[in-house]
Amino acid sequence: MGKVSNDLATVQNIITETRTSAIEERDKEERRNNVIIYQVLESSDDVPADRVKNDTRLCLIFFDQLRIGLTDDDILNVIRLGKHNPTMTYRRPLLVKFADRTSKNVLMENLYRIKSTSAEFQNFIIAHDMTKKERQVLINDDVIVTSLK
Repeated sequence: MGKVSNDLATVQNIITETRTSAIEERDKEERRNNVIIYQVLESSDDVPADRVKNDTRLCLIFFDQLRIGLTDDDILNVIRLGKHNPTMTYRRPLLVKFADRTSKNVLMENLYRIKSTSAEFQNFIIAHDMTKKERQVLINDDVIVTSLK
């Protein structure tokens, strides 16, 4: 009876790990066409729809200055991360969801051109959209690398 109980616990652990792994992979797949842009000034409009239009327009101007040929059709959605607070001085990150992976890759491959854009765009920081687990691993790896120096 004890062996069966141990085997059952082992099987349950394997099932739990498999579910967790499947959820993580699904989350990665959903984020693969996304980038996050930091240090983007936010519109002062009161209407959320107008702020989204301004963010989308700003992204298109940025892509145009990078000379990468991305259009409005290449962008599925532009979302500000975090809660809107007009009195806050913090710049909320901008999540850009692309229609396909090619568009994202074109952007990421041409980020070296950011130096030649106008001053408004030169402080932008562009990063891949990562899962919580990937961010945690990155933070832990950074701590390890920092401690080795």
